[in-house]
Amino acid sequence: MNTKLFERMVSLNSVYPDEYRLGKVLHAYLAKHGFLVTKQRVAAKRYNIFARRGKGEKAVLFYGHLDTVPVANPSKWKSDPLHLTDRRGRLYGLGAYDMKGGIAAFIDASVRSDHYIKIFLAVDEESVSEGAWAAITYRKDFFSDVDLIISA
Repeated sequence: MNTKLFERMVSLNSVYPDEYRLGKVLHAYLAKHGFLVTKQRVAAKRYNIFARRGKGEKAVLFYGHLDTVPVANPSKWKSDPLHLTDRRGRLYGLGAYDMKGGIAAFIDASVRSDHYIKIFLAVDEESVSEGAWAAITYRKDFFSDVDLIISA
């Protein structure tokens, strides 16, 4: 997995509703790696990301959300939550397991693949899923040729 991307993602505070910086980094990364990337505005400085690459009749879609929950009990953290830390083979950082690690893994797999792949990254999963609702309401076309959805 691209640990540099993962480290960068964890270093960005994306606590709901402040997903903007993380979205900006992932938008640029996907575009740099040959994806056609579009945004869907959900609210001021908040947007969903839709990316696709490759051709085919049916796509595999990777789904992830950009927001994290706030740091609970900051005094109990043994390291900076915005710094990816390896302790005995386990990685720690805010959002490392929900869901920045999964996003980094499927993006890494996607950039190495020649298959028809789509990526949907939503805002606001940790609240009322406003991003997902906006996507299925106004961007149904993006999902019309999806054969399989994988969420990390």
